[in-house]
Amino acid sequence: MQFSRAVLIVLAGLALCAPAHAVGDRLRLPAAAGTYYPEDPYTLQESVNRYIGNASAPALPGRLVACVVPYSPYGLAGEVIGAAFKHLETGQYDRVVIVAPPTNQELRGASVPDVDAYATPLGWVPIDTAAVKKLAFSPLIQTTGVNYQSRSGGVHQKNASIEVILPFLQQKLGLFRLVPLVVGDMFEGDPRLSSQRFSVLADALREVVDDRTLIVVCAHFTYYGEVFGYAPFGNEAAEGVRKLDMDLVDFVMKQDGAAMEDELARTRNIMHGRSGLHVLMDLLSDDLKGTMVAYDTTGRITGRWENSISFASILFTDPNAPANTAHPERALEAKTPNSPSIVEKAPESEPAEESVPAPEPETQP
Repeated sequence: MQFSRAVLIVLAGLALCAPAHAVGDRLRLPAAAGTYYPEDPYTLQESVNRYIGNASAPALPGRLVACVVPYSPYGLAGEVIGAAFKHLETGQYDRVVIVAPPTNQELRGASVPDVDAYATPLGWVPIDTAAVKKLAFSPLIQTTGVNYQSRSGGVHQKNASIEVILPFLQQKLGLFRLVPLVVGDMFEGDPRLSSQRFSVLADALREVVDDRTLIVVCAHFTYYGEVFGYAPFGNEAAEGVRKLDMDLVDFVMKQDGAAMEDELARTRNIMHGRSGLHVLMDLLSDDLKGTMVAYDTTGRITGRWENSISFASILFTDPNAPANTAHPERALEAKTPNSPSIVEKAPESEPAEESVPAPEPETQP
């Protein structure tokens, strides 16, 4: 899929000039702005640049194929997210597939949104409608709209996990098309059925992935503490949690889903985004190299280990393929302190989040 210059100009004009409701319910409005990340465009862009700049991540050889990132508020996970995207160049990818868990309601199976674009304070991200329609042919993927006249909304309306990643991708890649896939509980019934479900979703994604597609999977690792019903380490929480996380990260990098499940069953550990990780491991080829480029915990960040969530950024690269060609003309415009927001927040849009204290997005270090 290649963007013509005319298409780029049209998309840029839409993203920068269109009123908030020009596409009505076909636009997915921000649900996490002002809670997970700053809602002011200039402050948001500056925050994203700061997290990317502060992140310490090596430049890996070859083409980046996929990555695993957290999806918590920027004050907690910003630098870990930034590490995954630090070395991206403008226009290197035409399409981004984001596979993420639901954060606001339970979901059986998977869902794609029936919208034309996702909005963030930095602009609109157009949906790759052809790819989404292909995915919708899968028996495991339902299509769900957004309805801002309804209090309950759908799985996409208030879901934060995809939205919080978009400003990083907008800032680094500029213009691209989005394929958002929310993957819920795939573990009901016989474990062999779960494995088949992962394979079915991976096969569906394989139909829309090419060399200029970046795959992003959102996941959190250990959920530790009484509030999550998992606190086996007492005063040794920091060491115990890190050991659990490193074992899980190692299984993901080796694409060993069976070993990951055995470890989770043995330790009774809790993690979110587990189904998406299995889909990723089924989707990727065995010759890719997995590398963890960042790791942190809310226990370390806040100094409070009674409850903690673990974050890791993992990159999967093809060392035998060159990095994709960049397209600087797709760059996002630099915001100024006077830049107006082109979108409004979704009504009553505060997303649900885990019970861990988060710094205010405007006061991050």
